[in-house]
Amino acid sequence: MALDRERLPLPLSLRIGDGPFEIGLLFPDGRTRLRLRVNGIARSTARGIAIETTQVFTNCPGRLRRRTGPARPPLACGPTSSGESLTPDQQAWITAADTFFIATASDTGAADASHRGGDPGFVEVLSPTELMWPEYPGNSMLMTLGNLVLNPRAGALFLDERTGTTLQLTGTAHVLLTDGEPRVRFEITRVVQRGREQE
Repeated sequence: MALDRERLPLPLSLRIGDGPFEIGLLFPDGRTRLRLRVNGIARSTARGIAIETTQVFTNCPGRLRRRTGPARPPLACGPTSSGESLTPDQQAWITAADTFFIATASDTGAADASHRGGDPGFVEVLSPTELMWPEYPGNSMLMTLGNLVLNPRAGALFLDERTGTTLQLTGTAHVLLTDGEPRVRFEITRVVQRGREQE
């Protein structure tokens, strides 16, 4: 599998010069509500990156919301703001979200990307540095939860589909059992928001 450098999101395009690395990709289709997951080893090429796949599989629609209407704008590649905690506006963004994406890795570093969705408010903002969300029943593969048990380091991506603005969070995530239902508590260590260039 090959990805063209010009079409890569900026954070990934900056990373590919570092040599071979584990990568997890998720391709959600909002029209059909299907998800394709691709995990493997990425290597830099003259045009972008080549991925030697180790896992390729689809997931059930789950809680992926159907998206209709105009095409989503490209991801923003303009100015960034960063910090170690969420601003009030970022907290409101997360509370209103019905979708986000989560990145995890196994104890050996095998990367994976997945999706989480629910009614707005399913992600609780406990504080400027803590989130919590329920783990709804899915395809019973439990890859994300299994990874978090072995390796709590994780990342979360919230996307403004109107503007392409992204909110990237990194930190540690811990699986909790409350009345037998799993929930994830995410402790934020870094916040990066990337917006659009002003026209």
